[in-house]
Amino acid sequence: EYNRGKLYKDEYNKYVAKTQKDLNYKSDPDAIKYFMSKFDSTKTFSTFNLDSIFANDKAKVLATYNGGKVTIGDVMDYSNKNKDMANSFANSSTLNSLITGAAEIPMLNIVAEKEKIEKDEDYVDLLNEYQSGLISFKIDQDQLWSKIKITDAELQNYYNSNKDKFSYTENNEVKTKAFDDVKSEISNTLQQNKFKDMEKEYVDGLRKKYPVKIYDNILEKAFKE
Repeated sequence: EYNRGKLYKDEYNKYVAKTQKDLNYKSDPDAIKYFMSKFDSTKTFSTFNLDSIFANDKAKVLATYNGGKVTIGDVMDYSNKNKDMANSFANSSTLNSLITGAAEIPMLNIVAEKEKIEKDEDYVDLLNEYQSGLISFKIDQDQLWSKIKITDAELQNYYNSNKDKFSYTENNEVKTKAFDDVKSEISNTLQQNKFKDMEKEYVDGLRKKYPVKIYDNILEKAFKE
């Protein structure tokens, strides 16, 4: 809850501001002025073709910090990956936010390397959990979800056999929702059911291929008390 709330964002912004100060972040006033001169503040940022406007200026440095710099090309890359300000007017506030935003992750990476974060046990555990989650998600998509097919006949059969699930009372009269009105709901149910069956079959196959040996004596010793 804290991570999703405003308090976290406020503390995060404070940390980034401290990082900027620690790394001596400085913008180049002349370069910033040139950059901003290319925009019309009455139009939204997404209306501008940056590749065309800055075709020969991508290497121009807008800001520097200990260990790095922010070029126009960096801001362009950042804006392509972060669409939060796409519909904001291209005024000084928006453009400055894009410039500092482009420096944010590179600066935090410098701090992470300095603090040797990759050797921190909590970080390593979190990263392993994240990587395992990605692998699990990819297996689900490639080996299971992509192979699930629901036919019209299956949808109709489920509807005919489970009409009581789609019944409701109106004016003291029991009615049943039309097939077309619940078709997507049935499809989702059947997909979930097929996924569970296929997942069990897939895991059972893995258990046969990679048998797990449980040492009962160790378990008994571990949970003796």
